[in-house]
Amino acid sequence: MAIDLDKISNELEDALERSRMLAEQRKQAQITPLHMLFVLLDAESPLAAVLDKSGIAVDALLETFATRLNTERNSPLEPGRRPTASSALRNLIEKSFEMMERRGAERAEPIDFIGLNIYTGYEVSAGPDGKPLQTPESVGAAKTMMDWTVDERCLYWGPMHFWNRYGKPIVITENGLAGMDWIALDGGVHDPQRIDYTRRHLRQLAKAAEDGAKVQGYLHWSFLDNFEWAFGYNRRFGLVYVDYATQRRVPKDSFFWYRDTIRANGANL
Repeated sequence: MAIDLDKISNELEDALERSRMLAEQRKQAQITPLHMLFVLLDAESPLAAVLDKSGIAVDALLETFATRLNTERNSPLEPGRRPTASSALRNLIEKSFEMMERRGAERAEPIDFIGLNIYTGYEVSAGPDGKPLQTPESVGAAKTMMDWTVDERCLYWGPMHFWNRYGKPIVITENGLAGMDWIALDGGVHDPQRIDYTRRHLRQLAKAAEDGAKVQGYLHWSFLDNFEWAFGYNRRFGLVYVDYATQRRVPKDSFFWYRDTIRANGANL
């Protein structure tokens, strides 16, 4: 495919600016860069029209753009490093086409298992036009500190769907809860919500295995409290509490419960 990268880059820069103005008119200018790109790529966006005309796959573009934002524009490891708009867009276009070609070849290769990061789910129903509609959740539904609804059925239906569709072993590569954790006066870190959340989800995963899904593994997120990119140190997922000021580690109640669950091979669920 012959691509005039200079022409497309110039058109994209112009369309990007006009799309930004459109987003600001909708009072959406303060959302994050990646969400901003979704706004800019809606049906009315000048940017979307240029991409469509250029034959650039929007999903590949979004992923490439997100990677560049994380590594070059928003990386806490390299503060102040920002590419120019024209160089970023040109590189974006080149990488998008490279990604599409590479993934076409990669997807033809056999895979050993499917890894799924699953934290939450929600009910859907068929709308009047047959398209899925998200069912409104109940008032006061249980939420994690990430504002994600606690619905353990996601760890049944997610694995079952991918197993039934692809017939490949399933590994849950991430599942866990961000909680409001601190060191109590007695020196421990008491997190009963994390224990309950994990127990609920492991029960559903076990049910999926009983119903035929080949579940090969489960990886809890996470062992230690960690730096959550979008939230910094303000979201704690760990089984072990980290005092970031002193680097002291304190195993939470969930740590000991999870240890016992592993030892019992899930018999205590």
